[in-house]
Amino acid sequence: STGRLFYSCETTELELLVSPNSLADDQADADLVLNSIQRAYVTNISTLNDRSADLTRIDYVGGRDYFAMFNSSTLDGTWSRFYSSTTVGGVANQGIGANVAALVALNENPDADFGFHVGVGKILQAHQLMLLVDFLGDIPWSEALNPIEFPSPNLDDDATVYTAALTLLDDAIASLSASGDAPTAGAVTDFFYGGSAASWIRLANTLKMRHALTIGDTGAFNALVSAGNFIASSGQDFQFNYGTQLLNPNTRHPDYNADYTTSGANIYQSNWLMETMQGPDKNDASD
Repeated sequence: STGRLFYSCETTELELLVSPNSLADDQADADLVLNSIQRAYVTNISTLNDRSADLTRIDYVGGRDYFAMFNSSTLDGTWSRFYSSTTVGGVANQGIGANVAALVALNENPDADFGFHVGVGKILQAHQLMLLVDFLGDIPWSEALNPIEFPSPNLDDDATVYTAALTLLDDAIASLSASGDAPTAGAVTDFFYGGSAASWIRLANTLKMRHALTIGDTGAFNALVSAGNFIASSGQDFQFNYGTQLLNPNTRHPDYNADYTTSGANIYQSNWLMETMQGPDKNDASD
């Protein structure tokens, strides 16, 4: 005897072209995208701060010369967190630039209200651009974030990238001025200013002052000073506050995690810096 099996594909979608493991930009949650931008920014700033501290001997450097300490891979993580725009194994790996572009695309929907998100994202992106130029010089920009058309983007002149950063800051101020504060209390996680558009605009103007100072544009710098809308007190500081929680999740500062362990401290401090901070009269017996 023979048997026959019949299969039906009437309820199976064989032409599924969008991976369910990788959301399209128009399916993204703007709040989560902004969270990702902020977290990547904080990590990058921590890395750049550490390398700056090494180079200026504020932190201890575990080597006798810079060539032995730093190489072409030193800023790989920082580079990836800014430029990455790939999907590996169905999982999107989006850097700051690609995520800002995603927010801009989401905000183009007539029913969207993501101007605050776009403004914050562009400010952080602009600051990262300036810092990457400060550290590396010429970097990709005009061909960046488009891996299909430009899988190996060319470098742009550092001055051109600095100009692009200034444009991003101006765009951000316009977005924040139009949108106002974060649209719904508690809906947007603003790790720095709690959803205050005015605070972010002050930061943008402060970064514009930094931009003008770096390129030697005295006129632009003085105009910003005269306008007065920049960070002028400690209460307006731009800072990320780490938590005190140890587990689920660990929210403490990375250096705190490294040094406050059962095995003791792991980050060597600069003896020169500690001596300097004690002051010139540290050995004065009369004190």
